[in-house]
Formats: sequence, structure tokens, C-alpha cells
Amino acid sequence: MIIFVTFLAVMIGLLECIPLFKRNMKKEMYVVVFMLLFAIIFQVSSKFKFFTLKSLIESVLGPIGRALFKEV
Repeated sequence: MIIFVTFLAVMIGLLECIPLFKRNMKKEMYVVVFMLLFAIIFQVSSKFKFFTLKSLIESVLGPIGRALFKEV
């Protein structure tokens, strides 16, 4: 799965970044590269059980939910 996600990230990166580079839209190209690297990092970290996306969302939104929806 890691190889598949990495392959897709490279393909999407090539398809998106080459036209952006030709139009001199470097900031947008950096955003695309950052998002693709973020996807690869999430895939690798979930594969090696560092953290999963679910645990990350729970750790960020859990305190907010407890503060907003605490029992009255």
C-alpha cells in the first residue's frame, strides 16, 4: 500500500506540478507537494503504527468536544 500511495503521489505530482511550474505558480506547486508528502507521511506512520489518522483527529478534537459538550 505504501508503494501504491507513493506511486500515485509521484504521478499526481508530475501531472499537477509541471503545468504549475510552467505558469510560474510556484506557491501553488509547493502546496501540492506539501499535501502529497503529508499523504505519504500519514500512510507510512499508519503502516508502522506510529499514529493513525483517527487517533490524531481524536487527540486534536477530543478536548474541544469535551469542552463544548460536557454534561450540564
